[in-house]
Amino acid sequence: MPRKNREQTYAELIALIGERIREVRKLKGYTNFERIAGKADISRPQWGRYETGTEMNLSTLIHILVSLEIDFKEFFTDELNQAINEFMTHK
Repeated sequence: MPRKNREQTYAELIALIGERIREVRKLKGYTNFERIAGKADISRPQWGRYETGTEMNLSTLIHILVSLEIDFKEFFTDELNQAINEFMTHK
């Protein structure tokens, strides 16, 4: 099996973060983006892009986590931490 390059590993990590945002949103009872996006002061279309793997800066992630009422430790699952470690050790 061919080894992934760093860009592929990074893209997968960003996609996992987006999937986790979607998962937490649904767990918190938000069936669509509108209410939660407004709470985070993010446009609905942009929230959707984040959930599908668009890059975001740290301050945006913090706004999202605050709006979802979840802390970093709870947000970053073992799967996400493993993906982060894979990216960090990828050469």
